[in-house]
Amino acid sequence: MRGLPVTVAAVVALLALVPSHASAWVCRADGFGAQGYGRSPSVGHAKLIALRECQFRSLLRACALISCRP
Repeated sequence: MRGLPVTVAAVVALLALVPSHASAWVCRADGFGAQGYGRSPSVGHAKLIALRECQFRSLLRACALISCRP
C-alpha cells in the first residue's frame, strides 16, 4: 500500500508539467525581401505584429501572412 501514494504523486507531478493549452500564437509574414514574425497570446495581435514588422522591412510595403500556429 505504500507504493500507491508514491505512484499517484508521481503521476500528478508529471501531469502538472504538461501544458494544457498553447501559451502564445506565432505568425509569419513574407514580403519583397523581408519577413516578419509576431508572437502573442491573441492570434489577431500576433498577425498584426507579423505584418507590421514585415511591412517596416519590405521595399514595397506589401506583405502577406504565411502561417500562424499556436
